[in-house]
Amino acid sequence: MIKVSGFTTQGKIKSVNEDSIFAKRWIFKDQEIAAIAVADGMGGYDCGEVHSQTAIKILKEHVQWEILNIENSQEILDQCFSIIDHLSRLYNQENMKQGGTTLTVAVIIETILIMKNIGDTRCFFIRNGVVEQLSEDHAIFDTKGNKTSTLTKCLGMGMSERAYTTMRKLQKGDIVIITSDGFYNKLDENEMIKIAELMEKQDETVISSTIQTLYDRGENDNISIVFFNLLNKL
Repeated sequence: MIKVSGFTTQGKIKSVNEDSIFAKRWIFKDQEIAAIAVADGMGGYDCGEVHSQTAIKILKEHVQWEILNIENSQEILDQCFSIIDHLSRLYNQENMKQGGTTLTVAVIIETILIMKNIGDTRCFFIRNGVVEQLSEDHAIFDTKGNKTSTLTKCLGMGMSERAYTTMRKLQKGDIVIITSDGFYNKLDENEMIKIAELMEKQDETVISSTIQTLYDRGENDNISIVFFNLLNKL
């Protein structure tokens, strides 16, 4: 069984939440399938929330109804990224805007995971207490190796074909989370593991305490996390 969950909240100094999320589990021809995603509208640009909402809308329309098996999932995700990029550029042209969005999506079919991302919204894979970042950071790093908020790739820039894709074979107990930078910027790996494990219980106090911890540490950005946990497949 796959368990999925997630939350998103507006940042303390943000006028709107430019993050959008997706978390869904379904059955198709006796196959258990789940998909999770986070899109972070370009901070500092106009109408970032429009671009992130468009990204999640397209995923909802295509992923749940068109992914049939692991063989066609890559093609469907490629098409989604291309459509989102086209719509974002079209919106910019029609409204004289300069917006865009990151997008990181993970699809699991039975025990196979496929992850695709563009931008700096991260996907983490947790197994036996060890955290591995699956996604690539498409951002500029400073001279000390710290990631800045300046992106090198996003949807809305005609770069959908340059998104990163990877796959994993999952085991019982594996956890996969996708988070916006408002979440992972202020947490270490041990805290991330603990929060992901507690979120499985869908306890509202865990969510509120996590948000408060991030606020106490000076996080002002929108905060989003989605996850799935493989409970009993081998």
